[in-house]
Amino acid sequence: DKTAKKPSGPADITPELASRFARLFLSGTYTRGKKGTERKRSPTTLSFYLRGLSAVWGQFRDLGYTRENPWANVRRPE
Repeated sequence: DKTAKKPSGPADITPELASRFARLFLSGTYTRGKKGTERKRSPTTLSFYLRGLSAVWGQFRDLGYTRENPWANVRRPE
């Protein structure tokens, strides 16, 4: 959505944005190797990033930068 306001800080990330990120990240590809072969991202990679983001936002919450951790309830891949 081109008209949506871009987040300017941790407090602007909502659970909806976090879920959208997870869907888009998993549907994307990455390039690896000299030949530039495109590969799909794995659910394990997404779980790794969601765990890290949730940990960081937990610290943001403890410091008073956010009220909630939007990454805590993002659906994890199977």
